Amino acid sequence: MNLLEGRAAIVTGSGSGIGRAIADTFLRYGAKVVLNDVHQAVAERARSQMSHPEHCIVVAGDITEPAVVDSIVGRCRDQFGQLDILVNNAGISPGGLVKTHSMDEWQRAFDVNVEAPFFLAQAALPLLMTSRAGRIINIASEIAFHGMMYQAAYAASKAAVNALTKCLTRAVSRYGITANSICPGVIPETNLVKGFTEDRPEYAGILKFYQDTCPLQRSGLAVDIANVAVMVASDLGSYLNGQLVTVNGGTF
Repeated sequence: MNLLEGRAAIVTGSGSGIGRAIADTFLRYGAKVVLNDVHQAVAERARSQMSHPEHCIVVAGDITEPAVVDSIVGRCRDQFGQLDILVNNAGISPGGLVKTHSMDEWQRAFDVNVEAPFFLAQAALPLLMTSRAGRIINIASEIAFHGMMYQAAYAASKAAVNALTKCLTRAVSRYGITANSICPGVIPETNLVKGFTEDRPEYAGILKFYQDTCPLQRSGLAVDIANVAVMVASDLGSYLNGQLVTVNGGTF
């Protein structure tokens, strides 16, 4: 079933991890996709390994730069003639305790995780308004709800993403556009989690704890998040709006 046939999507941070899984799953369901990663080579490699590379293009660059935001949206318009789905997935998580977080790291987390999605949504709005099924999907995190000792900037910025989703819902629903957050649990295959486990041996125990306490008795996969994104992006999710959808296997 081609749930996304005839639709065009932008997926930021789609060179790896959850973003890459979302982009590839969108392609499998019939969408055309703009891939974005801060590194050109990473994005190009991801494109070459997609299920339908002929249906996606790469626009690399740092999404905190206004010219990159304009380029991503403009290339989607020029290449596909439309934009139906914006997935704000790109994110960073500078580690550090509250007492050691630097101002620069804190600000950078908010620049990438919150400010860039806002301005991408703003730039995408004129095209989304012409879609029969416009969607904004923000990838947040379950730790936005309960915090984490080593990831104060990440948790706080993802809570802000959820607030942004609520604000966008109020602003764009009148145009037939929905806005929702997907809040993944721990996905070990992502670079974000790998980075923490490599640098902090105690995280291996934390990951095992998450797996053992999950009712499904397994860790999450990037494709688990991608499958939910397809539902939200398709006609199946047409009445889902303003929601913060936690996808963590039922972990409390």
